[in-house]
Amino acid sequence: MTPFGNKLKAHRKARNLILGDLADKISVSVSFLSQVETGTKRIPDGMVDRIADVLQLNEQERSDILAAAAISQPKVEIKLAVNAAEFDRKLASTFANSFARLSDGEKKALFEVLKDK
Repeated sequence: MTPFGNKLKAHRKARNLILGDLADKISVSVSFLSQVETGTKRIPDGMVDRIADVLQLNEQERSDILAAAAISQPKVEIKLAVNAAEFDRKLASTFANSFARLSDGEKKALFEVLKDK
C-alpha cells in the first residue's frame, strides 16, 4: 500500500467508514476507490480534496494526506511555462531522463538544494 493508501485507510477507519460508504460519498465505485487506496490506480485530480472534505479533515490532516498523495503517484510532471526558456526545457528533460541513473548521494544532494525552494 502507498503512503496515501495508508493515510486514507486510517482516516476512513477512524471515522468508522467502510470503503463503500466513502466511495458513495465521493461518487466513485467501491472497486475504483479500493484500487486507489491500494495504489494500483492513479489518484485522480481533485479526489484528495473531495476525500478531505467528506472526511472533514483538519488543516494538518489535509496537508498530510495531500503530501502522501503527491509522493504516492507513479509519475511526476515537471510543469514548464508555455514560454519557458530553451535552457529550462533542456534542464527538465535531462533531469527526467537521468534520474534513474543518479546515485543515492546525488539524489540526496539535489534534494538538499531544492527542498526549501
